[in-house]
Amino acid sequence: MTDSESNLPIAGAQVVLYDNDMEKLRTVDTDSEGHYNLGTVDCDTKYRIRADKTDYETNELPYTVPKTTGNTYLPLMLKKRIVKIEEGTDSGPS
Repeated sequence: MTDSESNLPIAGAQVVLYDNDMEKLRTVDTDSEGHYNLGTVDCDTKYRIRADKTDYETNELPYTVPKTTGNTYLPLMLKKRIVKIEEGTDSGPS
């Protein structure tokens, strides 16, 4: 998982796997490199994956596991919810 602006990995983000009926199947956290592993999932099955971290907007995507064997990969990006405002760039009174 990466930051949508900097492309840097996001550690400690929560990734939740839901089935097609939005029943939570499992929850994992990203590691220091932004990687996550949701374990074994069924091929040719529809899921939803939700990613969340403090100070970031939640991102939720549909995902259908291909009918092939091997690793599945879904790159996730999160956008910062809080934007740092530098002095002189805000619209408020000085």
